[in-house]
Amino acid sequence: MILNFILYLLLAISIYIKSLEIMNNMFDLNTRSFARRVLCSLSSKLIFLHLVLIIRIYIL
Repeated sequence: MILNFILYLLLAISIYIKSLEIMNNMFDLNTRSFARRVLCSLSSKLIFLHLVLIIRIYIL
């Protein structure tokens, strides 16, 4: 049970890091679009909150 949870947590962290890399690659330094940066930061925060909710549900 605990090992299963640790593996699940590592998977969630790796997915979060990968999504952050994708968000960083989405807007280059050439494009200075403020809206795109806001969308990227919002979506990364939403992904993080989603992972936290999944982990809380898994604990309960």
